[in-house]
Amino acid sequence: MSNTLKSYLYILSVCLFWGFSFISTKICLQWFTPFSLAFFRFLIASVILFFALKFTEKDMKIEKKDIGRFVLCGFFGVFVYFAFENLAIEMLSASLAAIFLALLPAFAILADYFVLKSPFTKRKILSVSLSVLGAILVGGFNVDGSENMLLGIILIIVSVLAWVIFSYLAVPMQNKYSPLKATFYQSIFGTLFFMLSMPFSMPNFEGFNMSGMLNLLFLGVVCSALCYLFYNFAIKHISIVICSIFINLMPIVTIAASMFILNEKINAMQGIGAALIIGSVFLVTNKKEAESNMD
Repeated sequence: MSNTLKSYLYILSVCLFWGFSFISTKICLQWFTPFSLAFFRFLIASVILFFALKFTEKDMKIEKKDIGRFVLCGFFGVFVYFAFENLAIEMLSASLAAIFLALLPAFAILADYFVLKSPFTKRKILSVSLSVLGAILVGGFNVDGSENMLLGIILIIVSVLAWVIFSYLAVPMQNKYSPLKATFYQSIFGTLFFMLSMPFSMPNFEGFNMSGMLNLLFLGVVCSALCYLFYNFAIKHISIVICSIFINLMPIVTIAASMFILNEKINAMQGIGAALIIGSVFLVTNKKEAESNMD
């Protein structure tokens, strides 16, 4: 199996697991603050990644000159992204949060243009447009009427920008280190940033039950350790824009899960939205286009 095909399978897995992560986050926020949830989530991920790295690679060291970049990856891709996303999820429905995260490919294509000098192509613009429109339709305009909704939208947009910055910071490290080693150092530095906030953001474990534990482990082991590893592998072999368009499959998973777990209603327009997102993925993974977008 080629690395490109593996990357498509990995990013699809990321979409599936991260789509469910919104639901697990909602459940865990019954006991955790947004910052403490992110801390425990990435503490679990860091421990898992440490042992995986220790038993699979002889050399766990990185060059001193790369420490600063990994610190920035941890800051933007872990601390800023999840701190702002978790705060936003407290203020928005899971569906509405997923809609604004769908702006990721639009920001990615702009970053591609300004950072990598990658030209806008008709296919790329059409794919991004279909993807964003589809995500909006899938989200179903589920406005919850919260007085903090505007602040929640601002926070979720900031988290998207942080993710784009992280992605472009991470690419050079994927070409130099194994995805496992890169993921471990991103995770450990992100965890350290969250540790600084813990004295001001302690969880309340009263009533914490098996459901909370299982959802926390899902967020830490699967959505953090495994998914970051998959994402790092994917951006090493396919472009960030393509990965971003794939990630817009997340709302389909989130809305389906929200319907069954959180009893959030859906409507017929969401089927059209799902079709648009899937169409955008097929469009952007056209063989010639995928080859031209390789990093």
